[in-house]
Amino acid sequence: MNIREVILTFQVGFELWIIYMAIVTNCPSSTIRFRNIINFLKPKCMSTYKERLIDEQAQLNQKVEKLEVFILSENFQKIEAVQKPLLKEQLIAMKNYNRILIARIAYLQ
Repeated sequence: MNIREVILTFQVGFELWIIYMAIVTNCPSSTIRFRNIINFLKPKCMSTYKERLIDEQAQLNQKVEKLEVFILSENFQKIEAVQKPLLKEQLIAMKNYNRILIARIAYLQ
């Protein structure tokens, strides 16, 4: 048995265990964790170029939202003064990158 066969055997067994746990516990969070684990275990070569772009844009969008929330929070006021404009500039760059990813995805539609 080569390493790929071992990984696939583990992956299938693990997927079945997670499905079983999601059904037994009837817990939506188990289902969400199952999807995240399966996406992590899925070989990257199975993803298409478009799927990878969509995943990247979704992850970036989450980071943009989190940074926006942080900048508006009281904790932002507590950080060093030199960091504040850098984080704001980072947010602008992330939004530009996000806009570019959206445009690239739209082009592939």
